[in-house]
Amino acid sequence: MAQEDGKTGRFDDGSDQIIGACIEVHRHLGPGLLESVYEWCLMIELGLLREGESLYDPANIRLMHHLNAALRAHVLQLVRC
Repeated sequence: MAQEDGKTGRFDDGSDQIIGACIEVHRHLGPGLLESVYEWCLMIELGLLREGESLYDPANIRLMHHLNAALRAHVLQLVRC
């Protein structure tokens, strides 16, 4: 989709991959599950966790830290708007 300023409306930040993974997870699981189930499956789909791993395993502390930092930044951005 082209805009007046010549931009295509696409981002190079990986959002296409994340949105695609969200759609794929929802397509396989369907509606009505807990958010934590979708979160866990999404992390597996994106390759952040292996099947059978937990986000709270000691080996995943760094991933958990980055996830929490990203969520805090997202909330701060929402508060500013």
